[in-house]
Amino acid sequence: MTLRSLAAVLVLAASAAGHFTLDYPKTLGFDEDKEPSGPCGGFDAKSDSPSTDFHVGGDNVATNLLHPQGVWLYRATLDTTGQSNWTAIHPQVQQSGLGKFCQPALGVNASWAGKKGLISAVVNAPDGILYQASRARDRPVPPAPRRRC
Repeated sequence: MTLRSLAAVLVLAASAAGHFTLDYPKTLGFDEDKEPSGPCGGFDAKSDSPSTDFHVGGDNVATNLLHPQGVWLYRATLDTTGQSNWTAIHPQVQQSGLGKFCQPALGVNASWAGKKGLISAVVNAPDGILYQASRARDRPVPPAPRRRC
């Protein structure tokens, strides 16, 4: 096997080995085999998993893409089952290159303050559409000091 062939095999193996992780807010769970299952990456949104404070005026969503590129969709819903009423909270954005990506100051409607819901990161990657979600408590004011990407 030539060095060029070996390099190509290693790149393909690395891109097939994983999908993405939702690093913040805390994910409902991670199983790369379930990530193609919407709306929450194969995890039950109705579970008693802990909620993360998410500030309606803007908060961060941090991910780690394990593919060479992807197009991100960030969305939220007050439907705690995750079955309906998803609202895009940012225009779609393309990431080129493997690695960590943080979208700062994503906000939801101020009327959501004090309510529980779900925040979701969805990526259209080379091997399909992948999902992860987080249970969130929507808070009206940001923490001090503010989390950074």
